[in-house]
Amino acid sequence: MSIIKSDPSPSFSQIIGAVAEFEKDIIRERVRAGLENARQKGKRLGRPKVNNDILEKAMILRKQGLSFRRIERQLGVGEGTIRKRLKKLGIYYGKMDRSSQCYYLNKSR
Repeated sequence: MSIIKSDPSPSFSQIIGAVAEFEKDIIRERVRAGLENARQKGKRLGRPKVNNDILEKAMILRKQGLSFRRIERQLGVGEGTIRKRLKKLGIYYGKMDRSSQCYYLNKSR
C-alpha cells in the first residue's frame, strides 16, 4: 500500500480564510449601508470646513507675531490646519522676527 500525500479536501486554514473573507464582505456592506443612511438623513460626513473668516483672523494674528500654537488656542483650529491653509494660499508666515515679515511662496515649484 502506498501513502497518498495530496489530500483533495480543503485544509483548516483555507476554511478559516474563506470565513474571514466572508466576514470582511459583510462588514463592508454594513458600513456602506450606514454611510448611505446617514447621507439620506442629511448628516455631514468628514471633517468640518474651516471658515474663511477664521483664516483671515489667523493671518492677522500671525502678522502681529503670535505663534501658530497661540493662534490655535485662540481660534480653536489646529495648528497644522492653519499652516496648511496659509501655504495653500501661497502665503506662509515662517519664523517671525521683530519685523514680522510675510513670505510669499514661489508658485513655480
